[in-house]
Amino acid sequence: MKIRPSTIYRNLFYAIGSFLVFYTAYQIFAYSDGSHVDVHRRQKHLYLTVSKDRIEHRFEKLAPKRVLMWTTIFGAEKPIDFSDCKGFSDRCIVTYNKSLITAADAVVFHAQDIPNAPLPEARLRRPQQRYVFLSMETPGNSGRHAVPRAYYFIQKNATHTD
Repeated sequence: MKIRPSTIYRNLFYAIGSFLVFYTAYQIFAYSDGSHVDVHRRQKHLYLTVSKDRIEHRFEKLAPKRVLMWTTIFGAEKPIDFSDCKGFSDRCIVTYNKSLITAADAVVFHAQDIPNAPLPEARLRRPQQRYVFLSMETPGNSGRHAVPRAYYFIQKNATHTD
């Protein structure tokens, strides 16, 4: 059986033509403007496969919460221990350093000590930041005299329960 050269050229032409058609179709339909990372690539690391917005969103959800104790607790900077809260001991960072107010997720004000500490300036507050009113006393001893001065910016309460 003898193969004619015209058959070889014709089959080669069909193969190259088919390749060019498929390649052109792929380039048209799978075009990427480079604004995102292709999530179908082999994942070597999470941060290589997701966009910057998704990374920031995921980081905000997984990062430890920063809690700033703006006032002392009964006049002393008491250490906050989360070791008895299973699963939460590594999810909160508590500090009394007032210079970290812009980085804090929550700012806590102890009822008895609010009169002894100036309130933070409104310009330092982030929109997603929570201000928490903390009272470990019964309502009769709660230091209600401090509340009228601070009522307009408190969003959450952590108060005495029976």
